[in-house]
Amino acid sequence: MVNENSRDETQDNSLTTGLVASEPSKNGQGNRRKRHPVTASVAVASLMTGLIFGVAIDRAQLNVPFVIVKQLDMQNFTMLRMFLSASATSAVVITATNMLGLYKRVPKPITRCGFSYGGNVLGGLLLGIGMAISGACPGTVFAQIGGDPGLRTGLISLGGIMGTICFGYAEKKLRARNEDFLSKSQDPNTGHESLLNSLAVAAVATMAGIIYVVDRLRPWQGEMNQVIQGGVENVNPWLVWDPLLAGIVVGACQIPSILSSGGSFGMSSGWVIPSYFFASLIDSNVDENAPYLKKYVYSIFANWQLLTAIGAIIGSYISSTLFPTPTLSSQALQFQRSAGLSDFIGGFLLLVGARIGGGCTSGHGLSGIG
Repeated sequence: MVNENSRDETQDNSLTTGLVASEPSKNGQGNRRKRHPVTASVAVASLMTGLIFGVAIDRAQLNVPFVIVKQLDMQNFTMLRMFLSASATSAVVITATNMLGLYKRVPKPITRCGFSYGGNVLGGLLLGIGMAISGACPGTVFAQIGGDPGLRTGLISLGGIMGTICFGYAEKKLRARNEDFLSKSQDPNTGHESLLNSLAVAAVATMAGIIYVVDRLRPWQGEMNQVIQGGVENVNPWLVWDPLLAGIVVGACQIPSILSSGGSFGMSSGWVIPSYFFASLIDSNVDENAPYLKKYVYSIFANWQLLTAIGAIIGSYISSTLFPTPTLSSQALQFQRSAGLSDFIGGFLLLVGARIGGGCTSGHGLSGIG
């Protein structure tokens, strides 16, 4: 859900993990942050972090595909309100823990694909298209699996697995043809702590201002009335959360993530491990044909993210099963129950975009701004 938002993946992937297996570690170069092994206590912390995330997303109805699609259509600002409050909270946590010496902040490296930041731009473009088509993102889809494991969610998940597998096989060939493909270089702001702190403060202030304006123009209760039946005014406020509250809870997930694992919050790398095992069912030479997939099996942060993703599934399941869940509006319910090839394609693009961009909305948006 710890992410690859802070440095070259290949450096992290050389580390060993006690969860799946272990290989001899290799010495990387450049900036590296101390990672904690995936011990039982770290595993529990990762699961609990994901559980909190899943509950918050489900209570604010942010695992409803209708909400995500309408946000990208600029017709409903529920998701924006949550995401900005989560990003602002996350930035405060990351900056504070860095200043206290509890966390080493290292800006995400530049990912090239034809030009500087080309990988980030292309990956973000594909990820955005996938979100608009499917009504999901690599992180929220886990909350959708737990909260509404229907055909639509299944198609999105299958598309995500296939997208990850296809990228894993293509990556080797693309790198062989062009050494510049997704090559990484250090962000020029690395080490300039005063500048990074100032940028974080400016980002938090800007996001708070945007939230204020959006709330004045489009109050969240009115936006939520598009999603649930009968109106939010007639529902217990603890059953349908203000997206601002949900965002603060999601952003605060940085605290257990940083203190337990030594890294920031993210999710998309958690997709690579199950994708590797699915690929190994049909290709006995997957280690040779798709080394990109194999290296994540031994990656500490990918295992952390997978455990957090499992926690998100559990959290959203508990939230939607044990607590009363408002009935969705007819418009949202119709969208929720419709399923087709577009959902598979959307899931495919989500994960291809996340792999090219080196992270998803949680890795870049939540952890990258701090």
